[in-house]
Amino acid sequence: MKYLLLLSFLTLILSCHKKTDIELFIDYGAPLEEMEAFEYQINLVTKRSYSDKPTHRKGVVYFEKNIEDTILGYNHYFYTELDPGQYISFYGGDQLISMILHDSVAYLKDPRKYEDHKVVSHPYYHESILSIGKWASHDSLDHMISDLEVTDTIISSMKCKLFRFQTTGLFYNWYWERKPRNKYDVEIAFSIRNKTPLYLRSKIYYRDPDYSLHTARFSNVIEKRYPVEKLSIESVPEYYSWGLRQTKLALNTKSPNFKLPDTNGDSLELSSLIGKYVIVQFGWIGCGPCVKSIPMLNQIEEKYTSNGLKVIGVNLGGSLEKVKEYQERHNISYSFLWSKNDGTTEDFKISAAPSLYLIDKEGIIKYVQLGYDEEKLMTKLEDLFGS
Repeated sequence: MKYLLLLSFLTLILSCHKKTDIELFIDYGAPLEEMEAFEYQINLVTKRSYSDKPTHRKGVVYFEKNIEDTILGYNHYFYTELDPGQYISFYGGDQLISMILHDSVAYLKDPRKYEDHKVVSHPYYHESILSIGKWASHDSLDHMISDLEVTDTIISSMKCKLFRFQTTGLFYNWYWERKPRNKYDVEIAFSIRNKTPLYLRSKIYYRDPDYSLHTARFSNVIEKRYPVEKLSIESVPEYYSWGLRQTKLALNTKSPNFKLPDTNGDSLELSSLIGKYVIVQFGWIGCGPCVKSIPMLNQIEEKYTSNGLKVIGVNLGGSLEKVKEYQERHNISYSFLWSKNDGTTEDFKISAAPSLYLIDKEGIIKYVQLGYDEEKLMTKLEDLFGS
């Protein structure tokens, strides 16, 4: 009788214990990281404050743990439908391959490029069930997450537990040594019935007032393992041609010329600047790193004008109205030009945004930078002009 009373008392105490928000988040999210191999369908919409056209992707995502891989730690296979076609990206532990199905072209990347910063740019990594599991880990809760809130909600007629929090980490963020740079607002919804993630919404804040908003919906989550052959280079059809993912003009070669309009109705010809050093950065208004580089380029022109340096920004595509709005919003003080269907992209072999060329007084290319890297560029300029 005493035993039954004690058991009843313990049961009552346990039933009265209400899990904290953090305990609930771990209860729902942490088991995802234990899955060895799984597949799901995704519907992802990305909206940017500086672009009036959202990007809509849908497809199939597959992750597979690879404990022997020291670069990514996971193999993956992504199938994407994105206007104007279909794409596949996969990694099997040795080679990172992207395929453009509608053009029958494949690209091979060196995965060692990820060793330093441990981050992958594919949106299916950023907005992923894998990331949710990492966010719900003890490391993330200890170092990356703040202001966690939990509410009940209905999504697609299903009762869900909704978790909201802020973080200064990356969407794909299980390497903590990378210095946090941006603030994120995150919402994650799980089905209450089976604790399956259904929804991920993340908003990253850039330089005020700009942001990008990503909304992912997940379905048909199942544990399964793909055959090894599917993640191998041998799976690329023989009739596919191989391309270079990132191209650029060679150093110590003559720069191509252009004559492009600015947002005031005037135009600027690159060859007219012979006798000056010129930085030309190509980008587009939907590019986050391009936005981040603007204060740096403003600073560079102000600092080195007396050294005979001219900074030019070239926006690729878009409407003149949007380009002008973009220039005014971000207080771009250097020359800002507009290029659309005029061959400039092909002439300068633009394959990444931003792409930057430093051209000397004779019109010779002396430095090329793909992507945003303030430290490297400033070091190059200090070597050239002094600090």
